[in-house]
Amino acid sequence: MSVSTICCLTFLIFRTISVTSTGVPYIGAVFEHRPDEEIVFTNKSHALAVVKRNLAEYSQMASKARGQGAHIIVFPEDGIDGLITINISLYAEAVPSLEDIVETKICPCSDYSADTYPILHRLSCMAQEHGMAVVANMADHNVTTDLYYNTDVAFDTDGRLLMKYHKQHLFFEKSFTPGSQTPAYPPVFTTSFGVTFGMCTCYDILFPEPCHQVVMLHGATDLVFPTAWMNAGPLLYSVTVQQAFSAVMNVNLLAANLHLPVHRFTGSGIFAAGGRPMEEYISQTSGPGRLLIAHLTSGPSRVPVYPSLPVPLVQQAQPISKSIASTPYNFRLLHAGESHAKSCFYDFCCSLDYDLKPVDGEVFALGAVSGLKSGQPVKFRMQACTVVKCSSTTRVSCSHLTPLTNVTSEFSQFSLSASFDKSVDKTRMYPVLMSSGGSLVDFTSSLDIRNDNASNANTWAITLKKPIPIATAGLFAHPAI
Repeated sequence: MSVSTICCLTFLIFRTISVTSTGVPYIGAVFEHRPDEEIVFTNKSHALAVVKRNLAEYSQMASKARGQGAHIIVFPEDGIDGLITINISLYAEAVPSLEDIVETKICPCSDYSADTYPILHRLSCMAQEHGMAVVANMADHNVTTDLYYNTDVAFDTDGRLLMKYHKQHLFFEKSFTPGSQTPAYPPVFTTSFGVTFGMCTCYDILFPEPCHQVVMLHGATDLVFPTAWMNAGPLLYSVTVQQAFSAVMNVNLLAANLHLPVHRFTGSGIFAAGGRPMEEYISQTSGPGRLLIAHLTSGPSRVPVYPSLPVPLVQQAQPISKSIASTPYNFRLLHAGESHAKSCFYDFCCSLDYDLKPVDGEVFALGAVSGLKSGQPVKFRMQACTVVKCSSTTRVSCSHLTPLTNVTSEFSQFSLSASFDKSVDKTRMYPVLMSSGGSLVDFTSSLDIRNDNASNANTWAITLKKPIPIATAGLFAHPAI
């Protein structure tokens, strides 16, 4: 069957495609790290003291993870230097070029001085000492251009530097320069234990490049994802976005977030291909970080869970011009005894077929939003449908969901759908389902995700396979600009 024939099928059902070989088993670890909060470095000695303190905790977690058999550990974005990207020159290091990394064997533990390269040296030695791959985030200084980049680095089990990646889609990071969308080498690396990982950072995950490209074009079967993700309800919680990516791209995902709940930074996870949560953590309680460890099986390269939309549809994308200041969903309360609800944001409408018998006075609503997010230094277009538990019978309360909301009521029937912008294919669609207490459920056994592009409609739908208490569920799309 040709690709064009596959793409014309109506309602392509979400499912995990079987891997034809046994794959490579390994143990992955992620560390949700609590760094020093909002430190503005006063001088180089101050900066290095904070950096070394964070690296010392990294080393302790690497040792702990290796003691439980982990082959790789992932640390969060901004975990080494903290959230405030001021005076970057005090702690940034000149990471070798991509060409030198790929074409020569550089081991900073033995090749570089700890005084000149304290971060690269320590991370490399950490990998070598514990015999495990290490992925971390740091600031890279290009001394030729005097530009700074938000950078992920990956080290093999012998301490060799395998890859670096410059974050392409920056989010309130004025001190950094966006990475090239056509780097000399894609952000993909293969470890000594035989797994090929792709690499991207935080806000990148909402864009086709590079997160989706490393899977679709460059053979990555697993993805490492350092992030400093600030949770935003009702759909953009760190763990729900992580699970959605794992589901739609059918890859294993190792995601490490910062742990600063007071600023809404929390939520890390290890997901098996198809969005199956192996370990996840999200907390509203400040305290020490959390180490997550899980068994996974890698590739070979998996077929995506549903094919891309036909190229003509993508080329016919229509701009979304409405400006929205703060994601003001148009909510419509759901009522027992009804079987259908509809909520529209101008001409973008979300439909829900449902059967709900609320208990304990719980209130739910259907919301819709579509437009250009304004008032921030990033380009962001969105369309979304969501069903959320509200804290009261006022519609405004439906926007204030917390990730650990407890829910008792179950939907015995639930099917949510909408027709999205023509540019929305699988690389721009994120299905979301969070249950009571912030828990995630296995998509493969709980949710059907479908796309119907017949008659140029580009309809997407999610349907529950079984009754589940829903804190928030929906379809979040990031249309092309």
